[in-house]
Amino acid sequence: MLILLVDDDPEDRLIFEESVHAVSPDYKCIGVRDGEEALQYLQHDAVVLPDLIFLDINMPKLDGRQTLSLLKSSDTFRNIPVCVYTTESRPVERDAIIELGARWFVTKPASILEVRNCIATVIKEVSSR
Repeated sequence: MLILLVDDDPEDRLIFEESVHAVSPDYKCIGVRDGEEALQYLQHDAVVLPDLIFLDINMPKLDGRQTLSLLKSSDTFRNIPVCVYTTESRPVERDAIIELGARWFVTKPASILEVRNCIATVIKEVSSR
């Protein structure tokens, strides 16, 4: 399982990447800082496309909404499942993100254990499809 994490917060990326490895040492996580970096990675650097993308909303340059729209409008990337992983929690925001094509909308958990549980739950759903 290869996961791409798009998040501008270096501490959140570190916690997430460590949590992925705690869920399974066989999983690989690649972290990038924003939507521009994500698209650069996907279009030019990726040897293999990720099985799953976790995407923050509030980022500089290309934010999560814009990135999600570009991913879902691309023949190459539209089938990669996206979990929006953000500090946002408003239902109106959730509805808009799901309408753009995200499969999940998760408000960032407060504890490392909750982060691990979130990752495990989403991976289990992806693996069962």
